[in-house]
Amino acid sequence: VKLADNHKIKMLGMISGVPPWASGKAGPTYPPADLEDFKVYLRVLVSRYPQVRVWEIWNEPDITKFWKGTSHDYFMLLKTAYETIKGIDPSLKIVSAGLDGNGEKYLVELLDLGFQQYFDIAAFHPYAKTPEESLQRVKTFKEIMKKHGVDKPLWITEIGWQTGGWPAGPGVVKDEATQALYLEKVLPMLAPYSEVIFWYRGV
Repeated sequence: VKLADNHKIKMLGMISGVPPWASGKAGPTYPPADLEDFKVYLRVLVSRYPQVRVWEIWNEPDITKFWKGTSHDYFMLLKTAYETIKGIDPSLKIVSAGLDGNGEKYLVELLDLGFQQYFDIAAFHPYAKTPEESLQRVKTFKEIMKKHGVDKPLWITEIGWQTGGWPAGPGVVKDEATQALYLEKVLPMLAPYSEVIFWYRGV
């Protein structure tokens, strides 16, 4: 954190996973057994890294691999994180979890619960077979937000295509030339909708 800060690199803090002492030892992807314990974790974490000015709360809770709770459980986690972190420093920004696979459906569930009160920036992971499909997913996401009367910034906190790894994934391409082409195409396509775009794992 100090090294990045020394080089004027802005960081997005990712709070994804619950420590065993706050989760009832069920596992890091389960909701906290006691939200009061989770608040302690948040206070220590955020106070330890004042250089981090933006915090994203969880990763892809719409996928059971990353979240074993319900959409209501995530709503409560986000509300707790928002109120706790803002209580430390109101100028810190809160990013809602980047949604992915079932993101559009999950977004509606969260908006119906009123989760838009508890973030400054919405996050989305518009993985798709092509840049054009990614753009359509982003447009749909923005339309859902607008329909619910939400006018907040959108950040793409993950996007990318891969040449190996997870063959069943939505973003697998045949070679690095295609990967590079899609990178060149998708950034200017999404730029009008998102001021921040994270290319996932440029390795």
